Formats: sequence, C-alpha cells, structure tokens
Amino acid sequence: MSTTTTTTSWLVDFQNVIKAGDDAYARAAKILVEQLDRDRTATLRLIGKTIQPGLLTYLEQLGRGQLDPRLLAGGGFSSTITRCLSKEPLQVQRKAIDKGLPVVVPERPDEVVDIPVFDMNQQQLHQALFREGARSPEAQRKYLAERKAAAVARQAKTPPAVERVRSSVTIDNKQRLVVTGSVVLTRAQLLDYLRDMGVTVGELAALLGVISQGK
Repeated sequence: MSTTTTTTSWLVDFQNVIKAGDDAYARAAKILVEQLDRDRTATLRLIGKTIQPGLLTYLEQLGRGQLDPRLLAGGGFSSTITRCLSKEPLQVQRKAIDKGLPVVVPERPDEVVDIPVFDMNQQQLHQALFREGARSPEAQRKYLAERKAAAVARQAKTPPAVERVRSSVTIDNKQRLVVTGSVVLTRAQLLDYLRDMGVTVGELAALLGVISQGK
C-alpha cells in the first residue's frame, strides 16, 4: 500500500469518526423528540433519571431543528459556546461556526473582525457572547468600556507603592546599608530597607533602645 493511499485512508476514517459524533447526537435527538411528542410527561420522568437537564434541552432543540449538532459535538453541552449560541436562531449558529461572529478589536474599537467561535480565545468568547446569545459590535464596545472603567477604579483604590531611593541607597553583600551622598528617607522607606536586610522586630527594638540611651 502506498503512502498516499494510507494517508487518504487515515483521513477518511478520521473524518468519519468526527461525523459520527454529529450523527449520534442527531439520532438520539430524533428518538427523544418522537417520544416527547407521544407522552412528554412520561418521557421526561423516565429519561430524566439518566440525562442531565441541560443536555436534555439541547437534544430536544436539536431534534426540532433548532440547534446545530456541531455545538454539542465540538463544544459540549456545558460549554460557553453551546450555552450562549443555543439562544440564537439556527442560521446564526451556523454562521458563528462556519464564518464567524463579529469581534471588536479591543485596542482599536472601530475595527471589527469575523472569527469562528471554535477559533476564539477565552477573552474573545466572553466579549462576543453572553447568556442571551451573541453581542453586537456596539454591545461589545460598551462591554469593553465598562471593563476598562472597572480596571481604572480598581487601580485607583490600590495604595501607592513605597517610593525607594535606590540610586543612592544600597544593601551590600554583607547586609550593610550603604548610603552615598545626601539622602532623605521617610520612616516607611527606612523600615522597608531594614526588612530587606532581614532585621527582626527584636533587633530593631534593641537598636532603638541603644539609640535612646545615647550609646
């Protein structure tokens, strides 16, 4: 058997396995919908013991032609993609998978690119999708602006870092504080340097005691 034939055979087998996943969901969905239409109450009582409610809902949508099977086979019934896109019409789901959804570029809000949902990273997914479906570009701009404002607010609440005069103050390899030139240190800066030198609270107290006694 030639290398070309082997490669082609492998590719066909691989594609068939992938397609079988979609077909299996479709067959299960068809059986489910037929039973639901006969006796919804009894069917839900029986099948509810073995299938999680979320998957049951998606299978019914699939069986009624309201859900693209690739969302289940590729995303899983608990994924962000499936949860959000299941709220959208079938044609929107197909476009999102095949051609992509519009995604606003955060650094350039006027720029919009289409990205297939299975190619998006987590940041793009949370930006382009929400619990009710897909966000429009305008809604994404609002989402990005709110996130930016929240980040600025968090930064404003963060206490400023202690400013150190590293250019004139160093700690040598013998853990000695070396000061060159005229340097003014605040109490906080001095304590910070002492911590860097490994001075303990007890040692600091003893040092202050010696200073207060004029020794």
